This record gives sequence, C-alpha cells and structure tokens, in this order.
Amino acid sequence: MPEVRRSARIRTKSTQTTSDNESDNEQDEVTRSIEADASTILSDDSAESSSDSENDDVGDEDYLELASKSRKRKPTGSSAKKPSAKRSKKTPSNKSRNTNIPGNKKDQELYLEIVKEFKPTDLLEILASSEDISIDELLRSWLEKYNDNRDAFLQEFINLLLNCCGTVARVENHDVHSNESSNETIGEVQLMFQRQKIHEFHLLLSKEHKRKSKYKPLYNNFVELMSKFLDVAGDLQLVSVESTNEEDDSPEITMGPLILDLLTWLSALSVSNIRCFRYISSLTLYLFQDYLTEQAVNLDKKYLSKLTKQLALEEKKKRPNKKTIGKLQSTIAEIQGNKSVIQSIIDNIVKLCFVHRFKDVDESIRSESMVHLGTWIKNFPEHFLKVTYLKYFGWLLSDSSSNVRLEVLKVLPGLILTKRGCAVDNSVIRQFFERFKKRILEIAKKDINVEVRIHAVTIVLAVVPLGYLDDPEILSISSLIFDDADLKVASASKGSRFLAAVAKFFTEVVSEKCEESITDSDLPDTVSEMNSSSIVKVGVFLRLLNNSFMVHLQSYTNPVNSQKRVHLIFQAAEFLSPYFSSHIEDICQLLIKDGISEELSSRFNTEDIHMNTSSDDTNDLLDITPLFPTDNNSTILYVIVLNGLCQGGVDVNKVQLKSKVSDIIIPNLKKLLQTLPMHSTDILAPILNLCSLFSFEDWIHVGLEKSIPKIMELIMKLFMESTLDSSKNDMKFQVFTNVIEHFKRFELKDIDEICLNQMTHLKIQLSKYLQEKMNDNNDNLEDNINELIITLYESYINKLNLLGKEYMLEFDDTLLNLFMSNYISRIPFMFERLGRETIKEVNFNGLVLLVTWQLQKWNKIIETTPNDSIVEAPMHTIKSIAMIIETINEVLLNLTHSEENDTNEFLIKWSLSNALIDIIVALKIFEAKLSNSQTSWKNALASQIPYYLHPTNNDLFMDVFLHLESLCVSDPSVQLTRLAQEDVNLNDLPKEDIFDGQYERELLLFTIKLKALIKLDILRGDIISRIALNVDKLGPLYSKIIDDTIFLPSKEETLTQRRNKGNSEPLANTKQSANDTQDENDAFDPIDSSSQPPSTGEQDSTRRQYEGLEPIEEQSQEISAEPMNIPMKDVDGLPHANESSEI
Repeated sequence: MPEVRRSARIRTKSTQTTSDNESDNEQDEVTRSIEADASTILSDDSAESSSDSENDDVGDEDYLELASKSRKRKPTGSSAKKPSAKRSKKTPSNKSRNTNIPGNKKDQELYLEIVKEFKPTDLLEILASSEDISIDELLRSWLEKYNDNRDAFLQEFINLLLNCCGTVARVENHDVHSNESSNETIGEVQLMFQRQKIHEFHLLLSKEHKRKSKYKPLYNNFVELMSKFLDVAGDLQLVSVESTNEEDDSPEITMGPLILDLLTWLSALSVSNIRCFRYISSLTLYLFQDYLTEQAVNLDKKYLSKLTKQLALEEKKKRPNKKTIGKLQSTIAEIQGNKSVIQSIIDNIVKLCFVHRFKDVDESIRSESMVHLGTWIKNFPEHFLKVTYLKYFGWLLSDSSSNVRLEVLKVLPGLILTKRGCAVDNSVIRQFFERFKKRILEIAKKDINVEVRIHAVTIVLAVVPLGYLDDPEILSISSLIFDDADLKVASASKGSRFLAAVAKFFTEVVSEKCEESITDSDLPDTVSEMNSSSIVKVGVFLRLLNNSFMVHLQSYTNPVNSQKRVHLIFQAAEFLSPYFSSHIEDICQLLIKDGISEELSSRFNTEDIHMNTSSDDTNDLLDITPLFPTDNNSTILYVIVLNGLCQGGVDVNKVQLKSKVSDIIIPNLKKLLQTLPMHSTDILAPILNLCSLFSFEDWIHVGLEKSIPKIMELIMKLFMESTLDSSKNDMKFQVFTNVIEHFKRFELKDIDEICLNQMTHLKIQLSKYLQEKMNDNNDNLEDNINELIITLYESYINKLNLLGKEYMLEFDDTLLNLFMSNYISRIPFMFERLGRETIKEVNFNGLVLLVTWQLQKWNKIIETTPNDSIVEAPMHTIKSIAMIIETINEVLLNLTHSEENDTNEFLIKWSLSNALIDIIVALKIFEAKLSNSQTSWKNALASQIPYYLHPTNNDLFMDVFLHLESLCVSDPSVQLTRLAQEDVNLNDLPKEDIFDGQYERELLLFTIKLKALIKLDILRGDIISRIALNVDKLGPLYSKIIDDTIFLPSKEETLTQRRNKGNSEPLANTKQSANDTQDENDAFDPIDSSSQPPSTGEQDSTRRQYEGLEPIEEQSQEISAEPMNIPMKDVDGLPHANESSEI
C-alpha cells in the first residue's frame, strides 16, 4: 500500500530528536536525493528591508541601500556547500532535481517497491494523460465540491501538489481540517518526504525534459489549470463573498474562504525547506497572480468605466430614473468590492510569497519570480509599474546565476517597448535606468554568459530613442562590434548572435545621429548625382565606426598590428552588412569620384582621423560629423568597410544579395584598382579580396566577362610592383595567392597567358639579379648579403613560388645552374653573416616545385601512353633532379655548427631538411608507381641518383627533430628523456619568436616526414625508437603519429561512410577495401605541400591517377585526422618527352 501520512501531532519533540539522531548515518543520502535547504533565502536582512519598504515611496537612501545589500548576497547560499551538490554531474544546482536521482542500492530498491504500490491522485492522472483535456470542465466539476466537502477538496489539492513533486506521502481529510495546523502538517510531510530518499520532480521534468518525463503533458496542463483556477472559482462565487459589516450591519464583499484556505496552505509550502515544495507553491501563487492582475484591469476597463459613464449620463438627465441609478450604483459597488478583494489577494501574494522567494536559494524560483513580476507589470501597470517593484529586477541583475540574470533581462524590454516596438518614456522607467544603467552596461560588456550579454544589448537598444544613454556609454557598447574571435555572419553561434545584436544597436544609433546631422547640414538634395541624405548616413556610419574602433583599441595593453586592425574592422562591417549593404554604391562613388569627398568634408568641417587614439582623446571620439575618404587613413577605413559589407552581404544571402553586390562592385572594380593608392597593403588586400568574391557566372550575369583579362593585367601589374614576404603574416602574399588561384579557376587562356608571361619575365629578372648581385665580382656581396637575400626572395623567388602553385615552374639549364651555384651552394659560407629576419625569409619551396612539376608532367605522359609502351627517360631532367638532391645534401653537410647562432643554424637546417624530404618522398612515390615495363626510367634513376640522403644527414635530421621536440614542451617542469649522446642543454632551449609559436604543429609534421623516410628505407630504422622515446610527454596527436593511427578515420566517419554506401557491396568487399587502404598507408604516408602544384578543377579519374605524388605539407594549419590525398594537377600544353630541355 502507498504510504499514507497519519496525524502525528501526538509526537513529542524528544521523539523527533531521537529519530533524527538515529538517522544521522542516512542524512548524507537524504541531502543527495532530496534538496532540503537549511536557509531558504539568500539574505535575511534584505528580506526584512524588502518587506518593510514594500509600500514606501522609493527615495535615494532606500533605493541605494537595498541595492547595495542585494549585491553583497551570495545567491548560492548554504545549500551550494552541502553534499547534495555533488550528487549530479550537471553544474547548475537546480537541474539536479530534474532527473531520477539514484541513491544507494537499498534506497533504490525501497523506492521502486513504493512506486509499484503507489497510486497518484485522480487529478494528477487526468492532467498527465493528454494535452487535449478540457481544463474548464475539469475545474468546474472539481471546484463545485468545495462547498459540499471543503476538507476533501483541500486534501486533493494538496496531494496534487505533493504528487507533482514526486512524493508518495499524502495528507488525509483530518490533516487539512484546520488551517491553524498548516505549518505543522507541512513540516511532517517534509520529514516523510526526506525519508523517501529518492524522488522525481514530475512537474519540472515535464517542463525541462519532456521526452524523458513519465508525465509529458503535466506541466502545460498544470499551468493552464492554475491559470484558470480563480476564473472558474469566481464564476462559482468562491473568490469573494458578501457578508455583513459588524459595525454598521452594512453589506460588504470580502475574501472567500477558498482563497483563505489556498493562501494559508500555499504560503506554508512556500517556506518549506524542500525546494520542490517551494517551487510548486510559488508557481501556483504566481499563476493565480497572473490572472488576478489581468482581472483587476478588466474590471476597471470593461465594467467600472462603462458603468460610471452610464451613471453620470443618467444623473445628468432632467428626469433621472432613480431605480436605474440605484441599480447602477449597486452594481458599481459590487464590482468595486470585487476589485478590492482582488487587490487584497494581490497584496497578500506579494507579501506572503514574492518578497521572500525572489531571493530564494534556488535559482529556478528566483527566475520564476522575475518572469511573473514582468507579467504583473504588463497586466496591471497602475499597481506594479513602480520603482518599488522594478528595484527587484535591478537587484537580481547582480545575481550569481546567469539563468536568473537572463530572465531579468528578457523581461525588461517588454516594460519599455509597446506592442508596436516603440519605446515609451516615463518617470519610473527613467528612474530605474538612472539607478541600474551602469550595471546593465557592465553586463553587456563583461558578463561571462554570452546569452546574457545579448539580452543586455537588446535592452540598451530599446532605450536608444529615449536618450537614456550618454555618448561615452553609446561608444562603449558600439565598440563591442569588434571581436578578436573569427566569427561568421551566417552562423547561429552565441558569439555571432551577440555581434548581430550589437549591429542592431549600432544601426539604431546611426539613425538617431543621422537625423541630427541632416537637420544641421545645408546640403542640397543631391551632390554629384548622389542623394545627400544617403551620403550623410554613410559619413555618420563611418565616423561612428571609427570612433568605436578607437574606443575598442584602448582595451589593449599592447599596440595592435595592422593585420589585426583590418580583421577587426572587416568583421564588424560583415555583421553590419544587413543594415548598410544598400550604401555599397555610395561608398564606391565616394572612393572613385575626385573632389567630392573634399567638398563634403569642407561643408561639415570634418577633421582627419587618426589610427592611434589614446584615452586622453575620448572627448574627440564623441564627434559624429560625417567622415569622408579625404586622407589615407579614412580611405583605408572606407575600403575595409566596403569589403566587409560585400562579403557579409554575400554570406547572409548568397543568392539575392550577392547578385545585387556583383551588379555594383564588378563594374567599379577597374576604377577602384586604378584610382585608389594600391601601394598600401591595407587598401590592396580588401580590393583584391573583392576581386576574389565573384565567380565567372557573376561576371557573365553583369555582362563584363570580356573585361576579366584587363582586371587581371592590373592585378599582375600590382603583383610585379610588390615585394612579397612568404610568411603567413604577410597579407599581400595571401591575397595575391587567393586572387590568382581564383581567376585560374575561370580557365581562360588570356589569364593563363598573362600569368605565364609574368613568370617568364620574373625568371629573366632573377637570372639578371643572380648574375649581377650574387656574383663573386660584387665587392659589396658580403656586406650587403642580408639585404640581397631578402630582395632575392621578396622580389623574385616568392613570386615564382606563388605562381608555381598554379602554373608549371621550370628553369632552363642556365638559370638552374646559376641559382644553384650563386646562391644555394654558397649558403654554408654566407650563413654566419645572415640575420634572424633573413633566415626566417629563406625557404627552398622553389626547388620542391621544380622537381614535383617535372615528376607530375612525366607521370601524366607515362599514364596516358597506350598499352604500357616504354617511355624513354629524359636523362637531362633526371640529371637536373639529381643535381638538386646532391647540392642540398652537400649544403647540409657543409653547414658548420655555431654555438652563438644555434637557432639560426636550426632554422636553415630545418628548411633544407623539409625541402630534401619532400623531394625524396615525391621521387620514391613516382618510382613506386612505375610499371615493370618502364625499365628506362628505373635504370636512369638508379644510375643518376646513387643516393637520396647522405648517411651523415641521418644525424642532421635527428638534430632538427631534437630541437623541435625541445621547443614543443611548454611546461618547464616536464623533463624530456635523453639518450647518452644527446646534448642535455636542449632541455633548456629558450622559446624564441619562430613558427608563430606553433611548435607542436612543426614537430608533428616533421615527425610524419621522418616516418615516411623510414618506411621508404631512406632513414635508419633505429630512429623510430628514438622519436617514440617521449611519446607520453608530447601530447595525444604525437602519440597517434607514433602508433600510425593519425590517418585512420574515426568511428563516426566510418559509420557515416557505411551509411552512405548502404548495402551496395558485400561486407567482405568492404573489409577487403579497408585492408587494401591500410596496406597502401603502410607503404607510404599520404603527403601534401604548400609548394606543390594544386589540383583544383581536375576530374576525379585524373586525380586518382596522380594520388600520392605530393610532398608533405609544410604550411598546413593543423594535422588532419585523415589522409590528405591531394593529387598533382594536369598541365595543358606540355612538351613531348624528347622536347624537354628545362626543369
């Protein structure tokens, strides 16, 4: 049988104490299962203050004192330190009651036994059965029982609440007979509930975990039941009753006994130590209050106001009908009496429940308190829209729970905005914001929860038209549009949604400021055929964006480099594109047309902007006069914003808006390239990014596809005039790489011809430079060696490497010999004179490209030769490749060890080693793909390349590995294990500014390359044991490389592949395929390289032919979890085998 709570009032306090002492050992289990709080509120002092000041007018002293007290509260309360907090793995304390909470095995078995025999109340079963039940009929039939059997009704009501909380205890009729014993009865139920040890909070489970809940419709039906409860009770005349005044025997309307019963028992539950009791009783009272606040206004609007007017009209008549007047007066008095009762109930609920539960230790109860207070203010503003109640929102803005802060911030906009979205100004709202504006701004800027910040920005957005924010405060919020994180406009991430919210705020501020500027200006309707108001809006937009950016820069302790500034402004413009993309045409015209910006600036007395603004210049940042591109800094800002608006517009709406953007930008690209000062990287990069934004179809759509070669000529002219640093931080190198790759995909012969001509021109210039500047006859060679090498790379080699990614790179014999003899072979002799910056610039990707392009070309010839016909090996090409391999080996051997330049020596060896390994691996894979019939190739390779790696360079590769291994360990307490012959000083290497701090990435890549050489029998096999020596100290990715699992697909990827395949092939075939793949991986690792020719646009069949011919990726951002099978690219127009005279 279910446990029935019998009356236990005969128990003495001593027996209760004895019982508690006997169950000390079980108390931990109780607190883990049932959340019972020693203190139910966060601060007793603030409770008294809140209650005492409930009906007082709020003055400064009362307001500020209470606010300060509330901020000192620790909302986690004592319960956060109890063992109950440890019973769940979930972080929020209130969530722990939402699921079945297991105790020990004995408790579980006892609970399951009780649940089997437990039968919930009929009312709970009805509410939990379906969402389609008629709550009105249910309520009416239930409430009609009250007058007949008050005890039975209350018993069922209390048991419903208890069942919703998951307790198996019940109250009986005699327990609820007297309201005076309510506290004692609830106390006894509480003790029995705690002894239950395990429970399910069915009501909250059905709300927050509906799928897992046993009673899925329960919460929605419960809320509807309690929301309509007093409405039906009113129809049955249970809310108020007519009685006789004892003093003068006059009739009066008073609160009905049902309401007194409900307030008595619900208030007793609301102060219980059991959280779920407090939650369900508070929710019930709040739902009652929701109805009452709405009904109080309805009585006034729908009845009292009409009847009062009707009475006034009747009294003004010459012959008023006394009977009608009396009836009207009686009806008005009755309605006023009912309204007084409702207001009395409202006040009682506030005093008995709200003023205590708004600071409950349970964050869910605090949240519910704020949500329903917002409802009451909307329903009954005459009573609740006062600072007396708004202060509770202000206090809980400092709540330690982000969920509570979030609920407060969700409510506040509804108090400011009308249904049409217009802000309403009144003294109460203004006074509230004067008190708590600082806190709201602080939340918007610094709260740890992004969702909370989003809603804080929504609030400040709502008050922009009301003028509650000062200019410095506006800038502090608008500066949040700049974020260091890389966020996408179309993303639904919290960071992206936060920037979208700030963008709305920014747009609203621009609209407000534009009205001021347009009003103050004397511009004609049009200026140079451009709409004046649109121009002003662009100017104000850019001015506010610049000022906000200056404020954002003040948050950095160290100077911000140019590349990061461009990224910040560009990303901000992306998120502003939904609101300002309509002004792209105006921005283009302001950048292109001569004189218009200067004319507009003179009209507005606009001052030039400065990219470095200190905190002393804050007052200058409040200036919102329109900004136009009159100087270099403002032009840079305009160009970056133009790029961001275009990119953001394309990302947000990839079809419709992209078409509009292309219609504007493509016709203006040529003028932008010709007009703007493209020598500035900050201008060059955004404009070239715009060139890469549109596909060939977009150019056709605009009808300007024939102008693409002219655009490419302008780009290549800029390319040739620029100096390129191959580092990842060089924006010019990156944007030129992207734009050339983009236009190459158009597959236009004119574009290919332009690029190939520039390659030829570069090779001629390189040959001339090597002869004149890198010759022994140059007396200044040794003194200027750093400048000469930097120029060699920035003006020639890096450009050839960049073009060599898309187009075949070949050197004739003269140029190759000149390059190898005048530069490569001399590296050991000039090494000691090279500075760190020079060595960072040095790379040998060009040599890798020369070899891989030749291997790709001949691989294609062999593959396309019919019937496995023998293709004669080009001895000239093979000798050139052999010469490159031999020269690199000799350079590595001749590099002398220098103690002073240890890092410089390491960098040179690392760069040479990478190039040599890439070439060796590409050659070995090429050789492995040769069929048995290609004896000419096999014999030529064996005779011309007697060795790939000099034996001494085995140790040199290990030196590079040991250096990388030492750099990778960031924790000084971690000591790497060393072999006896190794230098122990490697453990103390300083962390220098190399590899952009990505030491682990370089170690992982180099280790993969070493393992590839070991598998190819190029490197000593014993090295594998050394590179595995510190596997437990170098991270999980390194461990996967050592045990050869780095390239294996994850379980999720394997399942996805199987789903995609379906049942189209037998399982045996699938296993065989997997084994084949594994065998191939064992033969040689898949490799990729930034210096390797790309494969974009090739057919899949062609890709499979050349799979595996690539050198290892040196510049990849991360180690992929699967092989990078990037094939070599097909090259059209290659010479026949016997016609090849270049490498």
